[in-house]
Amino acid sequence: MTRKLTDLSEHLESMGVRNLIDQLEYPIDVRDERTTQILSDYQNDPSLRLFGLKEEGMLLGLIGLLLTSPYAATIRHIVVRRELRGCGVGRRLIEAVCLEFSLVGLEAETDDDAVDFYRKCGFSIQSLGEIYPGVGRYRCRQLMTQS
Repeated sequence: MTRKLTDLSEHLESMGVRNLIDQLEYPIDVRDERTTQILSDYQNDPSLRLFGLKEEGMLLGLIGLLLTSPYAATIRHIVVRRELRGCGVGRRLIEAVCLEFSLVGLEAETDDDAVDFYRKCGFSIQSLGEIYPGVGRYRCRQLMTQS
């Protein structure tokens, strides 16, 4: 099956996109409000781009980027359908946007729950300490070489 990177800018209001954003696991009391705000940000800020990986029309995961320069970006959001986590979809999203934008630099900030994902994808990891009480934060960077 062919997995295809899709620009989601025209599909921000679809239930598939909203359902994946909901899986970012914000506290339940703010989840709906937070999801609405995230989607609004992607709709209104031209420096933010949201892409999905689709297979046979099903949205497998999405990645949101802040394009910081012509060849660098910051991952703002990345989420994969729960039942597909650990199957390479997140890694494929990263690879696909790097190819799409010819990125030579990519970074993200994350917490204890996701730092190993970035480590496995080849990112270098720098601890930022406990920015929030009891939660370690990390800056993850990946530099690619042009071939």
